[in-house]
Amino acid sequence: MILLVLGYVLIFVTVLAMLGVVRIALSGARSQRYLAESGEDAPLAMEHLPPALRRLVADTRILRVSLEGPVRMVTELRSGALDRRVEDPDVFERTLMDVEREVTEWLRNLEDAAGRHPEPFEDAGIDVAEVRALIDDGNAMFQRDRLLAPDEVALSRLTRLLEVMRRIEDALQRPGRLYR
Repeated sequence: MILLVLGYVLIFVTVLAMLGVVRIALSGARSQRYLAESGEDAPLAMEHLPPALRRLVADTRILRVSLEGPVRMVTELRSGALDRRVEDPDVFERTLMDVEREVTEWLRNLEDAAGRHPEPFEDAGIDVAEVRALIDDGNAMFQRDRLLAPDEVALSRLTRLLEVMRRIEDALQRPGRLYR
């Protein structure tokens, strides 16, 4: 009888281990697909910029890349590629809170840089007030329930924020006037 119970426990543990291996393999496959689909970013060209704008461009790149992960996860959750029961909601919530804090800090740095060096933003047609409105009006975009809502408003705002960040990053790297 004890051997039978031990046999069932061993089978149960083996099945759990196999499920873990399958989950890791699927996650690895998703990551490989993501890397293959995303283009490689060119190295930043910032020699023509003053230090404050260099920091802003570097911070924009880092934040944009870090935002791509949550956007990809939400997209995969919506499409059914990720199982909501398997993914840890607490980890996702913490990630969103961290991202919200980083975006708020980035926005302050953007406003400060645009105030001190308005020319490159004007030349690129970047309106910092529009960026603020996008973030302020959509602060709910960092709440898990809003990101997964059927109306997709929060996800759309987050995707637009990524596009704006890429535009800022690209625009400030183009040497136009010397912004010293």
